[in-house]
Amino acid sequence: MSLIEVRNLTKQFPIRGGVLNRVINKVHAVSDVSFEIATGETLGVVGESGCGKSTLGKTLIRLLEPTEGLIAYEGEQITGLSHGQMMPYRRKMQIIFQDPYSSLNPRMTVNATLKEAIKLHQVLESGESMDDYIDGLMKQVGLRPDDKRKFPHEFSGGQRQRIGIARALCVRPDFIVADEPVSALDVSIQAQVLNLMKDLKEKLGLTMLFISHDLKVVEHFCDRVLVMYLGHVVEEVPTDNLDNDAQHPYTKALLGANPIDDPTDRRPLTILEGDVPSPINPPPGCPFAGRCPMVVDHCRTAMPPLERKKSGRLVACYEIE
Repeated sequence: MSLIEVRNLTKQFPIRGGVLNRVINKVHAVSDVSFEIATGETLGVVGESGCGKSTLGKTLIRLLEPTEGLIAYEGEQITGLSHGQMMPYRRKMQIIFQDPYSSLNPRMTVNATLKEAIKLHQVLESGESMDDYIDGLMKQVGLRPDDKRKFPHEFSGGQRQRIGIARALCVRPDFIVADEPVSALDVSIQAQVLNLMKDLKEKLGLTMLFISHDLKVVEHFCDRVLVMYLGHVVEEVPTDNLDNDAQHPYTKALLGANPIDDPTDRRPLTILEGDVPSPINPPPGCPFAGRCPMVVDHCRTAMPPLERKKSGRLVACYEIE
């Protein structure tokens, strides 16, 4: 059974203007996205900046309200639940934010930050000590228990992100959205944080949605990957043999832009011409049509469905069999 099911999820942001502050247009951030995440699985989401990755993750756990579509957790629909009805799911579904500098309250110590969430969700079991529980969390993410008395400005970026991970874990969740958790960190620190997250995922049996713009990171960390372009999912592919399994021209272009480990291992470089269309006025049909080397007339009038091809892969492309 899938832990998470998403059906035809759409998120639009209204643009208001004029004297009466009327809605004059909309930003189409996520358009008709469907997928499932099995218990214990890590699903990656990749794409260029502005493609809707973070909006998808925040809408999934209802930090943002969906415009249309359905979200189910363990078979129970959570799309229309009130704030009070969502509280049990808030404990089960947590997020690690991208920026460790802005996601922590600078006026609160680490101890106060963790204690607030633990008390709100009544996490402690009978006989458990708050101090011992927080000390255990600090050790779990590679920090000293005494560090809980410090404020965020006293930590480095990598340490702050470890605190962000501890905050997500402190309510004992089952599902975590990791929203580009290492993109704001130095390269030398990224691998340490990723390895920590991978160890914690396996140790605690977590299910994850891992958002990134780096296919190399996703290949290392995830079981499957959704490739997004201008709010649409254009391909879903396993990560165990990503270079050979990817079929959509946009996915191939992303892979071609990755640095290669062996300089003698040359691969064809796909250079995409043109610009990403505006999410305010997306073109009819496939949003990638204006840059796609495989474009046909039908692509400009109708968005190809994400469907299973003869290869067994889910691809949104009319020209791939």
